[in-house]
Amino acid sequence: MPYQITRSLVVALCLLLTSHAPAAPVPLPTGDAGWVEAGRVYFNDNELLQITVTMDPADLQAMINNPFDNTYYACSVHLLSGEVDEIVEDVAIRPRGNTSRSAIKKSWKLKFNEFVPGREVFGLEKLNINGHQNDPSVVRGKLAWDIYNQFGVPSPRASMARLIINDGSLVDDVFVNVEQIDDEFLSAWFDDDTGNLYQCTYKGERADLRYVAPGDAAAYANLGTPTYELENDSGANQHQDLADFIAFIENADDATFAAEIASRFSVDTFLRSMAVDCVNGHWDNLWYGANNYFLYVYPDTGRVEYIPYDLDNSYGIDFFSTDWASRPASSFGDNGFGWDFGSPFGGGAEPPLVRRLLEIDAYHDQYLRYVRELVGAVGGPAEPVQTLFADSSGDTFNAIDDPHFDLLRVGIANDGSDMYAEVQVAGPIDVGGGTDQARIIFFFDTKPGGSTSNPWGREINTNTQADYFLGSWTDNGGGFIFYAWDGSGWDQRHASFDNSAGFAQDLSSSTKGIARYTLPLGAMGLSDSSSFFFDVVTTNDRGGGFEPGIDHLSNPNQATPNYDTTSQAGLYPMHTLEPFNPGGVDGVDGIFTIGAREAHIDALHDTLEPYAFTGSYAGGNADYGYTTQDFSDSFDTPASYSGGSPWAWGVKPYIEARTNYLRANVPAPAALPVLRINEILASNDTIIMDEAGDFEDFIEIYNADDVTVDLSGMHLSDDPFDPLQWVFPEGTTLAPGAYLIVWADDEPGDGPLHANFKLSAGGESVVLSHRADEGSVLIDSVSYPGLLPDESYGRFPDGEESFDVFCAVTPGFANDPRDDCFTEPDPTPAIFVNEWLASNDGIVTDEFGDADDYIELYNAEPVEVDLGGRYLTDDLTDRTKWEIPEGVTIAAGGYLVIWADEEPEQGALHADFKLSAGGEAVGLFDRDGNQLAQIDAVTYGSQETDVAEGRGPDGSVCRLFFEPTPGSGNPLGIADLVTPIGELNFFDVSAFLTLYASGDPSVDFNGDGVTNFFDVSAFLSAYSVPCGE
Repeated sequence: MPYQITRSLVVALCLLLTSHAPAAPVPLPTGDAGWVEAGRVYFNDNELLQITVTMDPADLQAMINNPFDNTYYACSVHLLSGEVDEIVEDVAIRPRGNTSRSAIKKSWKLKFNEFVPGREVFGLEKLNINGHQNDPSVVRGKLAWDIYNQFGVPSPRASMARLIINDGSLVDDVFVNVEQIDDEFLSAWFDDDTGNLYQCTYKGERADLRYVAPGDAAAYANLGTPTYELENDSGANQHQDLADFIAFIENADDATFAAEIASRFSVDTFLRSMAVDCVNGHWDNLWYGANNYFLYVYPDTGRVEYIPYDLDNSYGIDFFSTDWASRPASSFGDNGFGWDFGSPFGGGAEPPLVRRLLEIDAYHDQYLRYVRELVGAVGGPAEPVQTLFADSSGDTFNAIDDPHFDLLRVGIANDGSDMYAEVQVAGPIDVGGGTDQARIIFFFDTKPGGSTSNPWGREINTNTQADYFLGSWTDNGGGFIFYAWDGSGWDQRHASFDNSAGFAQDLSSSTKGIARYTLPLGAMGLSDSSSFFFDVVTTNDRGGGFEPGIDHLSNPNQATPNYDTTSQAGLYPMHTLEPFNPGGVDGVDGIFTIGAREAHIDALHDTLEPYAFTGSYAGGNADYGYTTQDFSDSFDTPASYSGGSPWAWGVKPYIEARTNYLRANVPAPAALPVLRINEILASNDTIIMDEAGDFEDFIEIYNADDVTVDLSGMHLSDDPFDPLQWVFPEGTTLAPGAYLIVWADDEPGDGPLHANFKLSAGGESVVLSHRADEGSVLIDSVSYPGLLPDESYGRFPDGEESFDVFCAVTPGFANDPRDDCFTEPDPTPAIFVNEWLASNDGIVTDEFGDADDYIELYNAEPVEVDLGGRYLTDDLTDRTKWEIPEGVTIAAGGYLVIWADEEPEQGALHADFKLSAGGEAVGLFDRDGNQLAQIDAVTYGSQETDVAEGRGPDGSVCRLFFEPTPGSGNPLGIADLVTPIGELNFFDVSAFLTLYASGDPSVDFNGDGVTNFFDVSAFLSAYSVPCGE
């Protein structure tokens, strides 16, 4: 029978845009500790990373003389920033790139694991230091990567770095540091690095995925020099999986291609990538340049993932007399190097994959939605664009006790007839107590004349003459009165209780400290393009006869020190109303637009200016003769397409021109169903039972549209890389404003709305996709954090883009944001993650003789502790990664070694994960019944082979590196040098004196490169008072 879901609650429907683009389904891999660590050290936009390479000058000259030689040379690397000051020895270096190797300012590859196999340094094995010799600003590639990163495309990160080699006479300038696409990248993003990875570049032959006879693996393995280079070898199907994919693109009939491409290829990622390339003007890609991308093939399914690569030719860099700022979206890459006119299977002006995808209306429309979203033209603004005016936080004399008087910000917006003001204060209003006395008043100076007084008699000192005044109160449901200055006094015109005449107050968000107002423009003699000055003031109503303003938007400082002193206004801010275009080619700020990025671009300029073209490439000694002046000019000029090669646009003018062109020329596609993943419960202990009487996880779908939506054939999944996991049964419909519950229990036999997957309480993504006949395009996705039992994650209000964790779970009803149902967990036992070995080359072995990584736990309790049912993890966002088996205990004051070998079948003390030598985290969490409370957790950096790290002494806050001691006490600190470990005595003193006398670097405790009195002092201090005592 059909499954008709009726309206369960009358709700106010959101006004959604006909071309709304769904949220990105792929979250950043923040659960991967190595990825996070690399971001902290290498990809920090807040400062410039300095990379100093020291090597044999003859080797450097050899690389400059023979840049196409892939020989690696030895060097040391000094990483220096506010986050790191580390010298790494035995690093490999060589030039990198394709045609860029011929440049004066070359690009470089640093490889940490070439001479030290398996080594990672702060989460990475390699660095790509790109010269971007075509770009005088040097930042265009970095800006292009930023858009990819923010738009949900699995892609490398980039940062700016200063590279100095030796004395800097040959290499010293600013470069773009770009993350390597390798096994670390694959593992972080795809949780799998065992498949074949192909680097696809135009080397001798075009990398356009066209069929090459006879179509076997050898045809593609031997193409070019090579065109499809195998970077990560799975050991099976090398180039055959690529050949199969290309054969499908070329040979599948239209119906088969449309039906199967979404299960064979990451279509959504590819459409997002093409949209990003379109706005960035990145022509050196698959579509136009037949160049610069990676393909990763999952070994178990054969599904192909698309990964972008090398973005230096973007933001107006041009070699083809083409203005990329005015290139049409639908034909952005046509008639480039990827044309396919000569194909015996049919062809056109673009590579076959691009052509076949964009011939499908659903994919073409989705591509246009993404382009419009990036430039802020997604159907035009859903509501008038708001201008924010910020005030200082904590600038009131009563900010701590009465935060509802502390203004934080005011937003002003308008349409053709009304002004909309949103006032945010630091505390809730209209919730009882002192908040019931809060008053919010507005002064408007719209024309010459007016008065510095006010009709409510507030004691305010101001030099600005206002002609309109709105006074409001927020208690007892709120209200307001509107006045106009008539030349001799204040005339009451409108009030909430008498002739409101279109004025309105909205206190629906009062618990968040927000009050909203609607003011008709005509009531103040304004048009939708008028300018005016204004002030917003919070004040009290104590009934004491003297009431100053407490906080003024116009005054960033404290306006009054107390209730007995007149408040001081500042210079009123000015605002100019904007004509409202509901269809909107002007749009709103998007990820790509200048309004969202200009401050960041200016900051990059200021950071790089002291170093750009001032070192070894100074004085025009760079490609194209670029100079420091060119660097500065290139951010703002040329202001229009110059036709010059390659510097045809200034960075910021290009962004503005590209935005304006695409807003005006990309039509809004047909609407997607306005279905939203509204609430997710990933650990259901007691909330709601399904029809079988089981407490199962659920996903709630909400219909925010004003029409009934047929979900038949749509897809739901908990894996953005496998979005078609489960199909809604035929006849499933959802009425406007209604809710649908899907049980995520991996028990499809229990009923038609039981999915074939389960949710992870540790956090993941949920993806809703369209029917196959609509291209299975993405409709909505939500990435949720780790959740405790009986907590849900969802939208509030329903269907909107704001999310929260809920303790009041509401399956089938409107989400409830109240937080009075949260409780604190019970105390946890004093168990510590005490020691870990993340790179074991045989120094210790498990009971099977395997040299596996391990984690040692230490029990500081005076009693034995049962660990069964508790959890150990190497991902702090996934608390339940490995459950410690029942019956596992740890003795009072004892130790327990757990092998992190990903071999749980070997026994109760073998976890189902491995440790990363590049750095990650280890956490111990309590049982479900105690809210998975954290017992202990550590985060560690890069590890040395056969050297353990841990707490010393056991359970203390101090950490040190030492020879592994699994199952026994750790050293008491740096002074605990010899056996017996865990005891300081004469043997340690004797050992120190011997080492010190010989100048042994192991006792250079302060790391200054010499053994001296300071090391003696450090030893005596550690010997006298071990850490924690």
